[in-house]
Amino acid sequence: MIMDYAEKKDLEHYISKACNENIHENQARIWIRQIANALEYLHEVGIVHRDIKCENILISRLLNAKLADFGFSRLLRTPKELSNTFCGTTSYAAPEIIRNSPYNPK
Repeated sequence: MIMDYAEKKDLEHYISKACNENIHENQARIWIRQIANALEYLHEVGIVHRDIKCENILISRLLNAKLADFGFSRLLRTPKELSNTFCGTTSYAAPEIIRNSPYNPK
């Protein structure tokens, strides 16, 4: 496996390290946009990540956010296919996953 080196570690580490400083609102917007774009692409190609959390968002030297840890991800056969497997991190899980309801990227 080959991947980019995340000089700033993950978002959880970056935020806790910066707890005595403020993270600029514009930087937060950039990260949200970058992760939303990554998720949009994954959903377009039928991949469900299933474990999005701060620890799985890596921050590069240039402060770009990169989605990581695809260990729970799944490739859907059709766009309307539903998943019903409970996986990921409970405290970050969507309500439908907690309710054990079928779900898809939408």
